Amino acid sequence: ACGKSYVEVFESCTPNKEEKKTVSMLFYERLDSIILGGSDKVAQKAACYTLCEFIKNIVDKGYDVLVEHFCPKIIGLFIKTRCFHFELTRCLIYLLDVNGSKYFVGCLSEIFNKVHEIILDERIPVYQDKIEACSLLTVLGCNLDSVADLVNRFYLNDVITTLTKASQNRIAKVQKAARAAKEVWEALKIKGHR
Repeated sequence: ACGKSYVEVFESCTPNKEEKKTVSMLFYERLDSIILGGSDKVAQKAACYTLCEFIKNIVDKGYDVLVEHFCPKIIGLFIKTRCFHFELTRCLIYLLDVNGSKYFVGCLSEIFNKVHEIILDERIPVYQDKIEACSLLTVLGCNLDSVADLVNRFYLNDVITTLTKASQNRIAKVQKAARAAKEVWEALKIKGHR
């Protein structure tokens, strides 16, 4: 309900939805500080869900100026936070679907390290986090065709190794998501060798 209400307030009470600074201050910065705060896990989860609903809304409604503005911010938040909630990973997937990999290429190493941690760290017990991390790798792999050589040189083997380990997870849905991502990355490997 909180995320839906947040979106309704944005849609109803924001006359200029293209005003990046105002929208960021009113609808992003507080969520960012809660997610990075780390003191209240329930508030972090709620903030991640609310942010996911907000990002989904601006993507779905085609607020391109805001999508461009928030993309680097969400990537930075994903990399910096110690909070693993699948909604935050889903934000990146929404942004990747719209923007492609242009904002992601410069920080692939940090994204891969975070995703590796989410997928393989047994202290992260929520399987949905692991599934979304695999889904992020799937979408990212699909969007990295233009830089397949770069990916092959620096990241490919590590990503495939992570996904191979994840495909042996005890949860069948994690296995399925990992296998789907691995197929995309193996195809990327073939493209990079041509």
